[in-house]
Amino acid sequence: MKTRPVRCVLLLLLSSPLLSTGCTPRPLLTSAEGGRRYAISTQGEAASRAADEVLREGGNLFDAAIAASFVISVERPHSTGIGGGGFWLSYDARTQKLIALDFRERAPAKIRLPGALLKKDPQAVTTLLQDTPLGAGVPGFIAGMSEVHRRFGRLPWARLVRPAIELAERGFTIYPDLADALADRRDVLAKDPDASRIFLHADGSPYRLGETLVQKDLGATLRTIAGAGADAFYRGEIAKKIDAFSKTNGGLIRYEDMADFHADVEEPVSTTFHGYTVYKPGFWSQGPDLIQTLNILDTFTDKPALNSADYIHRQVEALKLAYADRDTFYADPKFSKLNFKSLLSREYAKDRAKLITARASMQFQPGSIDGKTLPHPTTEN
Repeated sequence: MKTRPVRCVLLLLLSSPLLSTGCTPRPLLTSAEGGRRYAISTQGEAASRAADEVLREGGNLFDAAIAASFVISVERPHSTGIGGGGFWLSYDARTQKLIALDFRERAPAKIRLPGALLKKDPQAVTTLLQDTPLGAGVPGFIAGMSEVHRRFGRLPWARLVRPAIELAERGFTIYPDLADALADRRDVLAKDPDASRIFLHADGSPYRLGETLVQKDLGATLRTIAGAGADAFYRGEIAKKIDAFSKTNGGLIRYEDMADFHADVEEPVSTTFHGYTVYKPGFWSQGPDLIQTLNILDTFTDKPALNSADYIHRQVEALKLAYADRDTFYADPKFSKLNFKSLLSREYAKDRAKLITARASMQFQPGSIDGKTLPHPTTEN
């Protein structure tokens, strides 16, 4: 059995609902740094550079990942940000242990879906959740980075946040993917005075490719976090401002939600595949769908030629089955009593593999947990 920790900088993907877009991704920037001792890969040039500088100053890989994650929250406002959350999975060579952290956004205590509107016009509810504070979860990013730094950090916290502050206050050149996102979400941004002031020109047009985006308010917030730590975000003036904004604009996040938030240490899920042990975050994430996919593929004894039609077909069909289970069953185990681990058993994988035929499946086919079968969320009632 082989377990191979890889020396790399992990970058977390977070969420930023106001600017999330369905635009086709493009190559962004040259965003890698490295040498003989380490390699860095992020989705932003400034993020990779920040991580490299931290390592050159004597920081460790955890420090580099924290710095890169803060910078990317400035550099990619359409897909990440300090208002989001994430997951962390890393290996500590000193203790020879894996650690999985859950700091994904969580539903506010006052969460209630508009039931009548949901029945009458589901799309209207989707729009509300995507485009207004009603859909905002309690942000976990700061708590997650703070917990990683507390456990593993070497350089001072303020040093790791500094590159993000400088980038927010100095600004950066808008690249194609961000320009597309701003244009795509212009109408939504225009409805919010603060968002429009930052991301739109005075005439209401979005910032364009090649122009400079400056986020001074974000820089000021990051300065507060750098100086006073996570408590400033969750229990200080920032939390009070989030509470006030939420109340005024139809959101549900309250100060108490912020003050109660903490990153949780969880057990990762794992499987063995071709002699390797593969780990992913647990059912509070979508990580187990890879474990399920590998288990299904491992039931087959024949090996189609690499990248052949049969090879690709089998992988796609296995992914479809895993995704159907993900959409139907996955939930935070702290709030669900389902026996999630049964989805990762070899026996379950064998049953799921029987559904793969020579033809592409055109239906969502979730399985069952302890004999309990649920319809896929897309199934009409």
